[in-house]
Amino acid sequence: MRRSPLFLAVVLSISAIATGVSGADTTTTTSTSPTTTTTLKTIVVYRRVAALTGLPDPTAVTKRRSALTIKMDNTPQAHPQYGINEADVVYEEIVEGGITRLAAIFNSNLPTKVGPVRSVRRTDREIVFPIGGIFAFSVAPSTPSRVSRRRRSS
Repeated sequence: MRRSPLFLAVVLSISAIATGVSGADTTTTTSTSPTTTTTLKTIVVYRRVAALTGLPDPTAVTKRRSALTIKMDNTPQAHPQYGINEADVVYEEIVEGGITRLAAIFNSNLPTKVGPVRSVRRTDREIVFPIGGIFAFSVAPSTPSRVSRRRRSS
């Protein structure tokens, strides 16, 4: 039974793709028959991608490190903001009076300096809980005393 060159090329393409899915491999396949030579393009498939960006993560650092969400100020007086350009994802939330705050999520990169950091809001749980990880924010003056009293009584 004689197979056509097209059938052979399809089978080799599927096997090349299956091989590429298992890691960041490159595959070039050439098949030769008496009448035709078929060369397939090199396929590079990254198995490891950063969950928040979808970009290649060959060292899998994003799997080993928890996401860090930091609540940041977004008013004109708060500029310049530090570290925001290194965030994987940034959410802008409207708070009272039309003022906005940013929730910057870092996983692929960790900035050396961030800020200005702001207080937590109830709406933050819808952003932070599904992602998990660590949540950094400033605390209102009355909250630390309640926390410290609970710790003393424990």
